[in-house]
Amino acid sequence: MLVKKFEKKKVYNISSIASGIAFALIFVIYKLAPNKLDQPLWLAICCVVFTIAAAGMGIVNVYQSVMIADTIDYEEYEHGIRPDGVFFAGQSFCTKLNSGIAALIQGIVYSVVGFSGEGVEKVNALLEAGASFKADPAFEPYRMAMFFLCSIPPAIGMLLSVLPMLHYDLPDKNMQRCSKSCVSAARRRRTRK
Repeated sequence: MLVKKFEKKKVYNISSIASGIAFALIFVIYKLAPNKLDQPLWLAICCVVFTIAAAGMGIVNVYQSVMIADTIDYEEYEHGIRPDGVFFAGQSFCTKLNSGIAALIQGIVYSVVGFSGEGVEKVNALLEAGASFKADPAFEPYRMAMFFLCSIPPAIGMLLSVLPMLHYDLPDKNMQRCSKSCVSAARRRRTRK
């Protein structure tokens, strides 16, 4: 429905920014009420913010594929070739690169707060002894690290995803004309075979 009413680039950018802000708000909410997030009001606020963050990220993920397909159609329109494999392989590479960067950031954050080696054993021993992850001050660095990891890096990533769109210059009106031309060319090629 969004594709029919609004330019893809605009929806992509608005979704990226809204999602980035929502992800950043997750950490702010944690800092405001670190030990109250299981209370109904804070839980409802978290649910709303997580939903906005996830919806924005979902829209961006779908639109990336749609916009890549448009770019492939445009390439065929302009140069007569369809580099589907190259374009989607580039998307796959970026996804894997993002996963690698995420794992690196996660490892660094856990090392900084001491959640490695003996730190993990200490946490497990405290939990086995009945300590509360929510209330025990010994767990504060780990709680903060957890909320940091699920909010700040994704927020930065979503906001940075707007930068490549500054150079995306395939308005939907041009793509409709381009797509019609590509469909006609494909039909001509099939009839020749």
